Amino acid sequence: MIFLFILPFDKTTRDMQKITMPVLNFYGKYDHLVPPEACSLFTSRIGPKDKGDICFDTGHIGIYVSSQCQKEFAP
Repeated sequence: MIFLFILPFDKTTRDMQKITMPVLNFYGKYDHLVPPEACSLFTSRIGPKDKGDICFDTGHIGIYVSSQCQKEFAP
């Protein structure tokens, strides 16, 4: 199965299996803009073997403004 992503600014498509660099995907469990299901699906379908997810117990903005998340996210 080929996982394609359409770039909105020029309408080109990219095969996400061709990503070769390591990926660490951070997201919020209660994010209403980028649903957690979409984040984990993205990570499962990209190419590199060195990849992972970190899900914070917060929403979209909480990763940046929550003092608890800042302790875990930004050392």
